[in-house]
Amino acid sequence: MFRLRAVVGLSLDEIAERFNLGRGCVHQLLRLHFRLDVVPPAVRARRPRATCHRPHTLKDRHRLYLLARVAIKRYYRRPITVEDVARALASSPRQLQRVYSQFSDSTFHEDLTARRMDAAAELLSRPAIPVGDVARRVGYCQPSHFVRAFRRRYGVSPSDFRAGSCRATHHNPDGGQLILTEQLPVYDSCLAPGL
Repeated sequence: MFRLRAVVGLSLDEIAERFNLGRGCVHQLLRLHFRLDVVPPAVRARRPRATCHRPHTLKDRHRLYLLARVAIKRYYRRPITVEDVARALASSPRQLQRVYSQFSDSTFHEDLTARRMDAAAELLSRPAIPVGDVARRVGYCQPSHFVRAFRRRYGVSPSDFRAGSCRATHHNPDGGQLILTEQLPVYDSCLAPGL
């Protein structure tokens, strides 16, 4: 009789070859000695794992990533978190973080901040809107947090950015007039929790 250690990780054919037995004899020995019907459990446990994801898993993850990007684009004016978006998309926050690391070079928070800063830069090009209102319109309750994030993104304060963009419009050959083509909805982001 042979020991169990001698067959760990071997297929039935490898067991038969190692001990010069026929495949039928191996089945019979396994059944009688180990009370196994087909394959030792160690053989089942050592199957190589697939290294690539299933196609539908990739599609689902990419869909989740795109839906998170849409949520950021729609709701950046509100104080949203990874947990809020994950809950709205019937996912977990960790899964959403994995999706961002798989399909993007940025994190969820960096994506949200970039969207907010792009919208803030557009609003700051309109001199009629105070900086504090711009901060609230893009989802910041505290203007100081907005100023810090804006400076980190663009290297200048929002008021300096506005001064630079206003100077550029005065040199505009169209006369430097700003015409508002759309009225942006005003959200009080400090009062509207969640999505």
